[in-house]
Amino acid sequence: MKPFKLATLIISLSLTVVLFFVLVAWYLLQPVNSSDNTSQRFVIAKGEAISSVGSKLTQANLLRHPLV
Repeated sequence: MKPFKLATLIISLSLTVVLFFVLVAWYLLQPVNSSDNTSQRFVIAKGEAISSVGSKLTQANLLRHPLV
């Protein structure tokens, strides 16, 4: 394979991967329900693990993914 074609292939694949992650991040950062403006109380216990908080927020339909 010629160096120019290889460089073009690498750049194309890199841009595709970056675009994919940007789109996934954009989706995950969107509101779960943008039409719902009600407030909800969510209590985090002192010393509670971040993973536990994320899971509970996801179960309460306040986050799309527990790691966000």
